[in-house]
Amino acid sequence: MAKFYFHLRDHTDQLLDPEGVDCPTAKVIATKALDAARDCISNDAQDGTIDMRYRIDVEDASHRIVHTVEFEDAVAITRAA
Repeated sequence: MAKFYFHLRDHTDQLLDPEGVDCPTAKVIATKALDAARDCISNDAQDGTIDMRYRIDVEDASHRIVHTVEFEDAVAITRAA
C-alpha cells in the first residue's frame, strides 16, 4: 500500500499533511479527499463562514499531485427560490 498526503491549499496558504495515509487504490484516494474537503467545509460552516477558495491536493511520496478536490466541487449549494 502506498502513502499519500492530503494538503489543504488555496492560492496563498497551505496546510501540509506531515503524516500521510496509506491508500490501496485511486478510488479510495478520491473518496478520502472528498471526505476531507467536506469535513473542512462543515467545520467552517459551524464558525459561520465557508471559504470556497480552498482545495485538497493529494500527493504521492514523490510530491506529485495525483488528485485534487476543489471545495466548490465538494458540495452542491441550493439557493432559495
